[in-house]
Amino acid sequence: MKARIEWSMLRGAISTFLLCLLLSSVLVLASWIFHNKMKDEYDFNQAKFREVSQKYLSVDSDEKIIRELYPRFIELYNRGIIGSEKRLNWVETLEAAGREIKLPALRYQIESRNPFEPEFELDTGAYKLYVTKMKLNLGLLHEIDLAKFFDNLNKNASGLYTVKQCRFNRTNKEIKFDPKHPNISADCELQWFSLNLSDGQEIKL
Repeated sequence: MKARIEWSMLRGAISTFLLCLLLSSVLVLASWIFHNKMKDEYDFNQAKFREVSQKYLSVDSDEKIIRELYPRFIELYNRGIIGSEKRLNWVETLEAAGREIKLPALRYQIESRNPFEPEFELDTGAYKLYVTKMKLNLGLLHEIDLAKFFDNLNKNASGLYTVKQCRFNRTNKEIKFDPKHPNISADCELQWFSLNLSDGQEIKL
């Protein structure tokens, strides 16, 4: 005897099952879309947070650098190492040193400033290193006068320099103690260094 299926009785249960299955699928799909959207928003917010944090750290680092290095920058600027040359100061200091030491003769020649080209690699960033050559001819009563002259220059001149060379020549066979007649002549070449912006603009504070 065959069992008889009452389709009329199952139709409602099957419809209910299919409806529940459809709703479940919709809910699963909606949950997946919502999850992906939340994940995208989370990733976006995390990226923004990292960007803001990086900017904050960069600003904090820049502020620290400025706080620590700006006074040093001002000092170098005032000393004539950064920015324009202090040629007038050089001349006044040379002449004042000659008068103080009572040099019998003092002559100088200052060339124009040119870019410095070292024999080694030198990274100066946004700045460019310049050099100005100065030739000195000094009349000395004694060799120690030259040391006194450079000591005075070190204390009073604005700028940074190095003595490239000095040559001595005796002007008298016998040493005389006449302040108007030198016993030794010294021919020296100095190099004055300065930093300025690499685009050629002058630094002004």
